Amino acid sequence: MKTMKDHMSMLRFTGTVILLALLSYSCEGLLDTDTGDDRDKLVDTWKVIDESSPLKSEQGAYWVEIEKHPDLQNMILIYFFHGLGDNVYAEASLSGTTLTLGQQVLEGGWTVQGSGEIQKSWDEIIWAYTADDGSGFVEKFTAVYTRIGL
Repeated sequence: MKTMKDHMSMLRFTGTVILLALLSYSCEGLLDTDTGDDRDKLVDTWKVIDESSPLKSEQGAYWVEIEKHPDLQNMILIYFFHGLGDNVYAEASLSGTTLTLGQQVLEGGWTVQGSGEIQKSWDEIIWAYTADDGSGFVEKFTAVYTRIGL
């Protein structure tokens, strides 16, 4: 015959199991790092190999930082774009695996525009863009961004 003490122990045990199950279920969301925002896959430091088309022998390597735009959904900021300086950034929109660099005038008077294609692993972006330093001479560039993850 079960005593009152046995019933209380069983109730406490059952309550503890239910509580642990609820806590486990509610914490699952905290451990899930996939926000559903593909821009998160781009936020990092990237090495850039940049080559101009009229001057094929001229090739530069530098690093950029990609961050999510703080105010505009589906937009990123690319700091040190075209090697123009730490505080110079270009804005690009993300749609699927395509980045679009709408025509914009960057600090220092550079006008840029173009697009980039993100490769399947999200560790490389191949860009085709134009840049004009304000002189009216538009130069074409192909740039390959490779994630270095500093």
